[in-house]
Amino acid sequence: MADTIKPHKKGDTWDGVEFHFETENNGIYSDMDLTGYSFSAKFKTSPQGSVIWEFSTTNDKITCPVPTNGKIYFMPQVIQYNPQRYIFGIEMTAPDGRVTTITDGANPLVWTILPDIT
Repeated sequence: MADTIKPHKKGDTWDGVEFHFETENNGIYSDMDLTGYSFSAKFKTSPQGSVIWEFSTTNDKITCPVPTNGKIYFMPQVIQYNPQRYIFGIEMTAPDGRVTTITDGANPLVWTILPDIT
């Protein structure tokens, strides 16, 4: 299973990553309007495991500065998580309370934290 986010070394500053959401109508794709949405990404080592850490719009580790362009950003930060392979899903909550998970346990998103050997 390939990493969704490029692997990164523990202790180094990570540049963050962008995710782009689109809607489809009769084969025509357009940017999804994310106005009023909230997002979270919960990182685990297995689908049944406990949440190790979370990025969210609540803790400002996910931002959506221009909601009409359909993009969210996992913000840059120094990575201090234990070196290993993590799986995660992105959960979006609409203004009306509907929750959509962008992935599931069968097809998780993946990020590997590498050891710092210096």
